[in-house]
Amino acid sequence: MGIQKKFQRNSFNPKKNIENQYKAKMTKIIVIGSSEFVLGFQLAGIRDIIRTEDKKNGKALNQEIKEALKSKEVGVILTEEKVMESITDELRQEMLLSSRPSIVVLSKKEQDEALKMMIKKSIGIDLG
Repeated sequence: MGIQKKFQRNSFNPKKNIENQYKAKMTKIIVIGSSEFVLGFQLAGIRDIIRTEDKKNGKALNQEIKEALKSKEVGVILTEEKVMESITDELRQEMLLSSRPSIVVLSKKEQDEALKMMIKKSIGIDLG
């Protein structure tokens, strides 16, 4: 009976292992953009939002984006083209070359060069 109790105490618990895997992989999604841009994401349940209207100057926005890029908790940054145009060139390059967090720029017009760079970064092959 002593061996059986020891086995039960140290037995494999798949439910607990799966819970631990998900806890370790949970990362934040941050959305950066105008109020109209972030609204749909808020309705979908994303709470980490940076509204460009709330930033009185470009330096404040640049600083907040830099902090998001450095954070280990952030896995994905979703933003709009207007934000990419308003930040400094150095920060834009840092964002486009970042492997973690992943940067997704949504736009109404085609962004060939940025798309080529992201594809090359993702799969390691230049398709152009």
